[in-house]
Amino acid sequence: MIGGGPAGLSAALVLGRQRRRVLVADGGQVRNAPADEMHMYLSRDGFSPHELLALGRAELAAYPGVELRQDQVASVSGDIDDFTVEFADGTRERARRLVLATGQVDEPYDIPGVPERFGRSIFHCPFCHGWEATGKTLAVLGRDVPQVMLGLYLADRHSDDVVVVTHGAHELPDEVIAKLAARGVQVRTESLAKATGELDALQLHFADGSVLKRQARPRPGRGRRCPQSARRASVRPVRTQPRGNRRLRNSASPAPRTGAGTEPPVRLGKRTPATPPSRRLPPAFG
Repeated sequence: MIGGGPAGLSAALVLGRQRRRVLVADGGQVRNAPADEMHMYLSRDGFSPHELLALGRAELAAYPGVELRQDQVASVSGDIDDFTVEFADGTRERARRLVLATGQVDEPYDIPGVPERFGRSIFHCPFCHGWEATGKTLAVLGRDVPQVMLGLYLADRHSDDVVVVTHGAHELPDEVIAKLAARGVQVRTESLAKATGELDALQLHFADGSVLKRQARPRPGRGRRCPQSARRASVRPVRTQPRGNRRLRNSASPAPRTGAGTEPPVRLGKRTPATPPSRRLPPAFG
């Protein structure tokens, strides 16, 4: 199990209860490390994400077949039934199957003051933090249509004072500009020089010397999935659409997503032929 966040720990719990031997490798790089609270997670809304992980690790201690290892995976090689995982300290482990639960890495804009405020006064997800931003003055940083339209969403749901900052020239369609204007959302195209201040007192300094005072700034957008070891592996990701019991035959699969989006599963290794219809399990066991 490469990744020891909520997805990796959940998958390890399921496998541990099936009396499987599982090694969970966790490099400790948590996506939401700056966040004090987690939201929209049933029974844990407003809960500490760090405490959630601690409780998950404690639950796994009840299953002797599950081992937790605090170490970074350096590379993966091999194929189904014979994977080799090399750790940063040079040690190696062999495995029949791999589960990639490496999650996602957010990439804040390279603007002075932005990275260190990410997760505190500058937020990635308006859906996750919009409730706390209700009634505040907001700025949305982005120049792509999906990013900019989230400014319209915030103006509709959470704030009467939203400014979209494109950080330079944009190519937004006139229709989008018209929708923002109709909702009272201003668009500023000046380049940002830096960000200062903290939550409820954030200041965005533009290259022309002007300053925009905001209480919070959602920054939807850029991020990448983080299976670094898979990228360096000799195995090749293959997108599949598992049906029925075919899912049990994958050589390596992603853990259940715990974020807002979903993607087709990723399988590493050789493609397994579909089970003939006559041999498929009944729907209740699929």
